[in-house]
Amino acid sequence: MKYDKLISESAANLVNGKSILFPFSTSIDILCTIQKEFEIQTIELEPEILYKSKTVLVSTVQMLKQYVKKIHPRIETFLVYNTRPLTLVFNNPHNLPPACLNKKGYVHMRIVHEDFHKTLVNKIGHPLLMYSFKRTEQSNELTCRHPTSLFNLADVVYQEELSKHTHISHRTATFNAEGELIFLDH
Repeated sequence: MKYDKLISESAANLVNGKSILFPFSTSIDILCTIQKEFEIQTIELEPEILYKSKTVLVSTVQMLKQYVKKIHPRIETFLVYNTRPLTLVFNNPHNLPPACLNKKGYVHMRIVHEDFHKTLVNKIGHPLLMYSFKRTEQSNELTCRHPTSLFNLADVVYQEELSKHTHISHRTATFNAEGELIFLDH
């Protein structure tokens, strides 16, 4: 794999309780284990960097089921075969620290399909918490020249920009009372 050394270093840092910042072409992600206390609301972000989301990353449906009370069998089958980026909003999480939940007690979870994050989650053996920030064109230039408060948040910062599959649209969904998917607009 292209990122073998980076994954090994990242896994070691995460297991040792460190948070890691990864710059991507369209976003900046900070990863930490779900046990790490990391409060993003305590910083002031520059206007060109926008806080986007907090998501728990899992690598399989089986791992997801360890943290949510119930998944409808049809949804479970869909998730096994789905290969597109999909974040699910659950209102019934369990076995997750409070830092993973939003203010209303919901959790956003994603089964990762791209190699880098999936391999990293599998290597660690449990979910990761990802804070994602959208980059504007202005921030792409600024973050290269000046360390920002965002870059100062993480314990470890990787300067090399990683690539993400940006051509695939990302969706977010929640569930109705019958357990059926309801896709949310972005």
